[in-house]
Amino acid sequence: MAGTRTVLTVAQELGIPRVVYISSTAVYGVPKIHPLYEDHELVGVGPYGESKIEAEQVCEKFRAQGLCVPIIRPKTFIGTARLGVFQILYDWVESGCRIPLIGNGKNHYQLLEVEDLCTAIWLCATAPSDRVNDTFNVGAEEYGTVEEDVGALCDYAGNGARVMTTPAWLVKPALAALEALHLSPLYKWVYGTADTDSYVAVDKMSTATPRRWSARISGIWTIRQSPTQQPELPTASRGGRASSACSSVSSSSREKVKSLNGWEGTWWFPHYGRPRAQKIIEIACPR
Repeated sequence: MAGTRTVLTVAQELGIPRVVYISSTAVYGVPKIHPLYEDHELVGVGPYGESKIEAEQVCEKFRAQGLCVPIIRPKTFIGTARLGVFQILYDWVESGCRIPLIGNGKNHYQLLEVEDLCTAIWLCATAPSDRVNDTFNVGAEEYGTVEEDVGALCDYAGNGARVMTTPAWLVKPALAALEALHLSPLYKWVYGTADTDSYVAVDKMSTATPRRWSARISGIWTIRQSPTQQPELPTASRGGRASSACSSVSSSSREKVKSLNGWEGTWWFPHYGRPRAQKIIEIACPR
């Protein structure tokens, strides 16, 4: 909070007219109503969520003094070199083992690709101030259940990794105990929302600027891509086998990919920058 106040104070002193603040949907706590809109009650969970609420209150004070301070509340975002707790998930999938989910995985969990977040930041930094001097949720517009998205990632890996559900009533108290001992790999808000629906409405961000914001990467693509590496393009010289960028996938996953992209045999590589897409010959991804 003190850091946020310092940045805004310096911006004000130097005559910088606008500062975009990145908050979090953690400010909503673990609500029972979805989707969440920007005017929903703020209930921070743990030091992280509480500090974000306090920082937003500082931003609002500076707004009242005439500074333009757009506040963005992004869903959990991942992408190139930005994994966070998802590093654990990718390591498990890479090893081909069972992937434990907290709960039955039937809950809808919205993510956000970091490029879509960057687009929202750019729009808030450049659009007319009277349109963006506000607070906005940002998240993927297409997303499924945890079981569906993690299952699709396992299918994509093609190495035997598969989803394993666990009883939330047992796992969550165990993680809470481990957190108290500073041994848990997950903090309270992460495991607290892992088995519940978690998604926000993004209508406000979508209509706030003259150039309409839209999440161009869905939840399944956000979690499926390998954010730690630059993918190689598969070629016929590889003997007809897919490279790390496009491993063999099941027919059900292929149909899901086709429905998302609109073109058979076309795969998005966010690492190369949108809207550039690479055509992958059918031999690289055999049926």
